Amino acid sequence: MGRVRGTRGETAGTPGEHHLDPARGVLAGFLAWVFPGAGHFFLGARREAVVYLVLVLGSLGLGVGLGGNLAMVDPRLPVLSGMHVFSNLGLGPMEPLIRTALYGSPAYVRHGEAPPALGPPPVTRRWRRSFSTWSGYGNGYLTLAGLMNLLVILDAWDIGSGRKRHPREDGA
Repeated sequence: MGRVRGTRGETAGTPGEHHLDPARGVLAGFLAWVFPGAGHFFLGARREAVVYLVLVLGSLGLGVGLGGNLAMVDPRLPVLSGMHVFSNLGLGPMEPLIRTALYGSPAYVRHGEAPPALGPPPVTRRWRRSFSTWSGYGNGYLTLAGLMNLLVILDAWDIGSGRKRHPREDGA
């Protein structure tokens, strides 16, 4: 295991040193992916866990409530739309459940511009949802929720693995 220099300028061998623990970091990151804030809760940062949970689920709720759509891979723009789908996958295992609730199945690929009567049922449902006055705002909130949770996952991994010290450890 490697040693990390403390945030107050301590060097290895002083009371501020701590060890890297990659397994703990991976577990904290995985828990944060499974449910927003769970990784921080596991690490003992209860207040942060609740704040992250409220922020991510609040953005998710606003996105769905405002008629937003989760991204689908568009064959015309595979890289850009693929990155958008990746941001949605930051929501973890609940993302396919939300996708199924919205579209009837966990559809990830858009199949052309067929009118609703001719397209597959998930695309038909998505097409009907996309003509809401508020859907642009909803799309933004859904993307924000996924990206925010990706940052929460990385933060839990950093703290859990020992790469980043939790502010309370430094007396803050």
